[in-house]
Amino acid sequence: MRKISLPSFVFILCVFFLFSNCDQKAAQSTSYDSFKLNEDFDLKMNQKAKLNDGDMLIHFADVTEDSRCPEGVNCIQAGKVVVKLMANETTLMLTKKGKQKGGAEGNSGNYTIEMMEVNPYPKDGVKIDKDDYSIKLKVTKI
Repeated sequence: MRKISLPSFVFILCVFFLFSNCDQKAAQSTSYDSFKLNEDFDLKMNQKAKLNDGDMLIHFADVTEDSRCPEGVNCIQAGKVVVKLMANETTLMLTKKGKQKGGAEGNSGNYTIEMMEVNPYPKDGVKIDKDDYSIKLKVTKI
């Protein structure tokens, strides 16, 4: 019987753990939350959600612009926030102005997606990291 040296054993063990960790990360990247029609739900940046018993998958892909006037600052314009969503095969760019009441809407297939909130709201002197963004959505059937 052939013996394995300690350095070889440690190398094999490290390779095993490296590949098993890759499989876990791949499984995590394809996981998603679920949501129901006509009910509000939240998505964080890069999070995905699938319609319960339905064919809609939404991915919060990016915030491409956030020029909203920060709280506590007097601005000439309210500014806007632009969010990129992937809804099945459709790319939606939803724009919400300043503290606009009501939502920004877009359609994908037989569904209307309403973006009601984008958080956090800017504060004077505070930089928002993209990973800190979350949105409140509501999906209805057309």
